[in-house]
Amino acid sequence: VGGCGSTAVVRTASGQEGRGRTMRVNLVCVQQKLDIMDYSSPASFYSRLQGYLQKVAAVAEPGCSTLVAFPEDTGTPLIFSGYGHLLGSEQSLAAAVQRLIRARFMPVVAWKLLRRTGWSQAIALERAGFLRKHYIDVFSRLAREFGYYIVGGSILLPDSGTRSADVYNVSYLFGPDGNIIGSQKKVNLIELEGEQGLGLAGGELGELAVYDTEIGRIGIAICFDAFHETVLDKLRQQGTDILVQPSANPGPWHHDQRFDWVKSAATACGEKGWFPFALNPMMTGTLFDLVFEGQSAIFSASGSGEDRASGLGYAATGPLPGCVAVAPSWVEEEVIVATVDI
Repeated sequence: VGGCGSTAVVRTASGQEGRGRTMRVNLVCVQQKLDIMDYSSPASFYSRLQGYLQKVAAVAEPGCSTLVAFPEDTGTPLIFSGYGHLLGSEQSLAAAVQRLIRARFMPVVAWKLLRRTGWSQAIALERAGFLRKHYIDVFSRLAREFGYYIVGGSILLPDSGTRSADVYNVSYLFGPDGNIIGSQKKVNLIELEGEQGLGLAGGELGELAVYDTEIGRIGIAICFDAFHETVLDKLRQQGTDILVQPSANPGPWHHDQRFDWVKSAATACGEKGWFPFALNPMMTGTLFDLVFEGQSAIFSASGSGEDRASGLGYAATGPLPGCVAVAPSWVEEEVIVATVDI
């Protein structure tokens, strides 16, 4: 599609058949290319995401309900908003965080002492009000502006209104009216996120929820969570129609990585048929010394024989069952769309 991704038209049916209605829906993955300057202000963040949704509007089938999924950590670099002038020369994420802490030293120290926590958690707690407001404001505005359901990737936030020092990797689902439908914390953390890295807390398996919408029941498994059968089982038991796996792979998209990624949404939806549809938007680009690569993909469990033999898959994996759309690049921004009958 004009250099911005690929589209697929898939005539399939989900669990909504039992509700006596079928509707046409655009399922969309935004493969974001991360650039720290897009986070220099809330206005620049809004402008960048608006540009992606304008691309979606140009390729999605008009007159259909639309679900757009952004990748993991789409909102996280907002923590540097307003400090781009200080960070241009930094070569590592750790150095950038240290620079930000020095710039906001006194309030960060206050949070560190008050909550008895580490420096990474303290800066996240100190900036939480700013982050929550601008992340939610931007995605709410965009959802209203375009009339889309949006999974806003994820952002690092503590629970609102508590005295806990815990910070989570959390994803929000917005409705076409701009209101928050629900949120989901990441349960299983990678090393970068855990105690030896950013010091995040994992969510509770029992808190996993699925959200009813006019296009079906939407469940979110943030990146590594979709590799865990306990998470997938919990979402499947709640009748998930559309699984969304926002992802950010902080490493090269090499041969082994591509085959390993098949073990997540691709297997759960396309091979095992646990979910009628699955979306896996991936982050690309760089955040200081972190390099993100990956191919976004959309899967269908119940496509026709022709759909399921589409020949699509990740680079080097060969065709994957149920793969109905995949990004051609793993380093560039892409928008991929599957228009389905639900």
